[in-house]
This record gives sequence, structure tokens and C-alpha cells, in this order.
Amino acid sequence: MASAFAARLAHRALLRVSGAEAEKFLQGLITNDMRLLKQQPLLYAAALNAHGRVLEDLFVYNDTASGGYLLECDIQQRGALERRLKLQRLRTKVEITPHDGRVWCLGNYAGNPAQLSAVAQAGGPDSRFRGEISPSVHSLHRVIADSIDTSLPIMSEAEYAAFRLQTGIGEGPVDIPPGEALPLEHNLDLLGGVSWTKGCFVGQELTARTHHVGTVRKRLLPVEIQDWAGETVAPGTSLEASETSTTQRTGIFRSQAGAHGLAIVPLSASQVQVKSVDGKLLTLAVRQPAWLQLALAASKPGHARTES
Repeated sequence: MASAFAARLAHRALLRVSGAEAEKFLQGLITNDMRLLKQQPLLYAAALNAHGRVLEDLFVYNDTASGGYLLECDIQQRGALERRLKLQRLRTKVEITPHDGRVWCLGNYAGNPAQLSAVAQAGGPDSRFRGEISPSVHSLHRVIADSIDTSLPIMSEAEYAAFRLQTGIGEGPVDIPPGEALPLEHNLDLLGGVSWTKGCFVGQELTARTHHVGTVRKRLLPVEIQDWAGETVAPGTSLEASETSTTQRTGIFRSQAGAHGLAIVPLSASQVQVKSVDGKLLTLAVRQPAWLQLALAASKPGHARTES
């Protein structure tokens, strides 16, 4: 059996949205369906701008303490998200306040996450995954708590980042640049972060058009630097087609943890090249993780077509 672990996600922060019209307010602003929280403890989503570009990737939790919701986003984005929500609420009966809870990720935990801490406020299974996440991680939970069972091995933030990148999970403004990233290219649809039946939300028109009649040729995929010797690649660096590639379509490097990284890459690519910060040309091996292959195979007619 795979070992259980816990990771304290200090790079993630929380906002509380409460009040009589909190559900209605958020329903018109995020990509997922708030009504799902009547059957599940949390959901994955994003907030988009009017042009269909991601502003923040989010988790939304049921907040039993207030009867409202907790929004989890990257700590660098909480201030901007709070200011925008306060502008958008107009006369809506909602309160928006920072919340100081701590976010934890639990891997391979077989028990009830709510029992890990007497002060656990919210949490549940990570709603992004349909099956095995990686060969060593078969389940993920997210929990908001001041502390958890210290008998669990603690994974550092650097180790968590490496795990995310090797698994192909994008989080935060480096992996999903605000105002630039398209939700389908960054796998929000495959990770269950977009509802196609909920009705209107900000940025819906372009996203829905791509889903129903468009083609997603590139996606955020894990890459590995071949023969890595400590080189660094800057986020946003353009990719080049490898010498053996049959396509000239390239992509963009997003983030790095050691030899591993994430990049927007054509789905047909097995190798691409990129220049390090000191100008060295590196070869990147491209991989499609099992969860992504499963999600692509499960795509139904009428979903955005995925082509090489």
C-alpha cells in the first residue's frame, strides 16, 4: 500500500464569502456549478475575465461555521480576488473577508480527514481526479485545519511542488498565468473544473464555443529535462520543435522543480526543446499522465475536440 503523507500548503490562502445570496453571487462568477456543493464538500473551479482567460484557479469549500463558502486561491492572488469580488457584489447580500485557516493536502489517507484535527473546518476528496493520480498516489484530500495528526509524514512545499509537476497538476499564477491562460489548455475541463450545464458565468462565451465547436491542440503537460545538470528555465520561455518532431507547432514553458516541469505543449509532441536562462538548448521529454489519458478517453461527443 502506498504511504500516507501530509503537505502544508502555505502558498494557498482563503477568503470567506457568506450571506443570504452567497451561492447566487458565486454561481455567476466561477466556471463550476455551486449547486454541486449540496452533494460534495468542495469543488474545483476558476474565475475568468470577460475574454475567457483565467484570473485565479480556485477550490470552493462548504463553510459550516458561516453557512457560506471558503475560496482557496494562491496567496499572491488573494488580495486581487478580494478587491474584485467586492466590486462585483454591488447590492448583493454577501460579505467577503480574508480567512486565516491553513490549507493541507493529504495523500493516500484512508481515514476520515475531518477526524484528523479537532479544529478541522472544511475539506474532502480532491474533486479533480477520476482515477489513479500517479503510481504512488491513489487519493488526495484537501483539508482546512490549524493542525493535523503529526504522525503523518510531512511533505515539504518543495516536495509537493515536484509531485504536482510530475503529476501534471497546475496551480497558481506561475502555472496558470492570470489574464493569459485559457481554461481548456490548462485542463480545467478534464479536471472537472468547468460546468457546461450551469448557465452563464463571466467568460463563458469563448470557453463554451471552444468546448462545443473548437479544437484543443495544446494542453498543460508534464515535461522532463533530459540529462539535466542543474539548468534553469524561466517561466514563459517559448518552446522549439525538436529535430525529430513532425510538427512545427510549439508551446510555452510554465514552471520547474529540478528536472521536472510543466509546459503548454502540442498533444502530438513527445519531445520539444527550450533554452535555459544561460542560453543552453535543452531537450524536454513530454508525458501524458494516466489521469489525463483517462479524462481524454472519457470525453463525450460534443466536448471540445482534442487533436494533434
